[in-house]
Amino acid sequence: MSKGAGRTTIERYEFIAQLTAEMLAAARAECWEQLIGIEASCREIFERLIAEEDAQPSNHPPEVLSRKAVLIRQILADDAAIRCLVEPRLNELDRWLGGSSRSRLLKNVYSVGNSA
Repeated sequence: MSKGAGRTTIERYEFIAQLTAEMLAAARAECWEQLIGIEASCREIFERLIAEEDAQPSNHPPEVLSRKAVLIRQILADDAAIRCLVEPRLNELDRWLGGSSRSRLLKNVYSVGNSA
């Protein structure tokens, strides 16, 4: 069974929130490879979650929707903090690589719409 499979919608959001918290910890520790690995897992689960939510009408009770909103805000706050930590590193890599295609690729990986 793959990560996130067999979970309820809220459990998946909670798992994504846990992963983004781990990503933030990795970014704070400057463990870039770990950050990239966690981000790939997070993105996979998030894309599957969004596809499933788009395919099914939402009829969740208000308390579930409220919890979902809290989790989304937490995920977005962690994402913003990660970006603040990653951006200087990306700029450093850009200078080091002289604006090469590799630098653009790294920036695209962490651009808007590609993270949790």
